[in-house]
Amino acid sequence: MKDGKNEKIYFLIKIKSIVRKMLKQTKRFLDMHGISPLNFLSALSQTPRYISEYNAYKKASSHNFPLKLSNIMPVLSDYKESAGTIKGHYVHQDLWAAQKIYKNAPVRHVDIGSRIDGFITSLMVFRDVEVVDIRPLTSPYQNLKFLCDDATLMRNFKDGELESVSCLHAMEHFGLGRYGDPVDANAYKTFAQSLSRTIRPKGKLYISVPIGEQRLQFNAHRIFAPETIIDLFENFDLVSFSAVNDDGDFIENTSPASFTNSKFSCGLFEFTKKG
Repeated sequence: MKDGKNEKIYFLIKIKSIVRKMLKQTKRFLDMHGISPLNFLSALSQTPRYISEYNAYKKASSHNFPLKLSNIMPVLSDYKESAGTIKGHYVHQDLWAAQKIYKNAPVRHVDIGSRIDGFITSLMVFRDVEVVDIRPLTSPYQNLKFLCDDATLMRNFKDGELESVSCLHAMEHFGLGRYGDPVDANAYKTFAQSLSRTIRPKGKLYISVPIGEQRLQFNAHRIFAPETIIDLFENFDLVSFSAVNDDGDFIENTSPASFTNSKFSCGLFEFTKKG
């Protein structure tokens, strides 16, 4: 009798796990196509408030800004939002790298594929920056030099030419075709070799990638084991390692090994090319 009860409990737990995975995959599929049931339900729940405030404004509206039904533009997701967020990969990695580059003050800095409307614009506040990305960009700013190219081979740069390089949340995409690049399972390895070739001895490399249980989520990205990144850059010394954990919090100067079993953290690696 007891064994039968245990089997039933195990069966229910198994079913619950399967259903949870199915719901998670369904949500991911819907999100991928711009459909968010949770956002829809949240907006729907705020509709009565919107109607109430619409009627209140209508009674008090002035001639300068009259209320016209043809001009309404319901925004139903901001009622409960905070002023902003200081969590997550991009917030912390951008601050981490920008502070280090500002302190090191290289004569020339080249970035590979990092986010323009975040990290790059932060750098542009205090310095010139060169950016390489496979996607095109037209910039009106003189202190941003842009090169549209596949950076895997770094073919526009000579051996030992570069003094300072950053690559934030980009290498995990190389060779997956997501951004129009050729599909190549070993592109991330080739890119690491190209960085090793083009960065001069004592040159700096700031790189961030998703870290944790090593796996591929095609065609979104790779998640690297921290030791994989360290092994890829065997010609470099690891100067410092920080991370953004699974909860989106910044952990400064920690151990890479402590993130081996993470689900989706972000490793922040500061390397110096060996002399």
